Amino acid sequence: MRVRRIFEGLLRSARRPAVISPFSGVLANAVLVAAVSLTACETTGRQDYASVLGEPETSYARIGTLYGNYLAAQEATRRKDSRAAANYYDRALKTDPDNQILLERAFMFEVSAGNKTKARDLASRIVENGSDNRLARLTLAVREIDRGHMSTARKHLDESARGLYNGFAIDLITAWTWASERDFQQAEAILENLNALGREDIYRSYHLALMYDAQGKNERAEQHYRKAVEESDTVAIRIVDAYGRFLERNKRPQEAVVLYQAFLVNLPDNALIEFSLRRATSGESVPDRLIKNTRYGVA
Repeated sequence: MRVRRIFEGLLRSARRPAVISPFSGVLANAVLVAAVSLTACETTGRQDYASVLGEPETSYARIGTLYGNYLAAQEATRRKDSRAAANYYDRALKTDPDNQILLERAFMFEVSAGNKTKARDLASRIVENGSDNRLARLTLAVREIDRGHMSTARKHLDESARGLYNGFAIDLITAWTWASERDFQQAEAILENLNALGREDIYRSYHLALMYDAQGKNERAEQHYRKAVEESDTVAIRIVDAYGRFLERNKRPQEAVVLYQAFLVNLPDNALIEFSLRRATSGESVPDRLIKNTRYGVA
């Protein structure tokens, strides 16, 4: 019965072809493929996952059609199996490699499945025709940052679609690419217009502190660390951790101790800051920067 309900749902969706499938005018064929395969599954009495999707050799996807693989991917999606969905979308793309909807869906599931190489390849194919797909552009921007190609990374970020939340991320990452090239004027100009849902001052000061710190500009870094602390109603642990490390590295462990102790008054028993307090008190080791370079800053 479970399989029959899936099939009946497909039949109901057939009345709305633009909703279910990227294949205009061929939904009837897709439903026919599903009908044959799902009926076969039901006849055998097997209603587990393998009977619906199965291995490529035993499911309806073995028919080798674009539609069979697409529907198999849809069922894998419903069952929250990213790897199976990615596999079936990949098979569908071999039949219709220029289908933009398939490309975008395959890309999303390769990302979900953690297949970085395939995801990056698909992202490149998605943007070939100028697509502003947010995740694809971000994926390629991060790849270019990893390669040290900051101007190319900025190009991808500039050509990305923008929304409330991803626009915030785009601006931060773009600022970091300028900071990595030691162009702090550009970085500050971008962060000056940052939209962080009412927390712009804190984010701006914190990230500028990290940028200057990563480039060894201690005076400017401390100026912004102090501003981030002052602008916080309740000082965030990441600000305390970064600024405390900065103080310890610059041979001012007592100031770091005061900072850590003040934080623990409001949030006692915080394991990270308690560890930092012991380290600063003992003076036995000096911590690294919280953000070592642009790649860490983007993360």
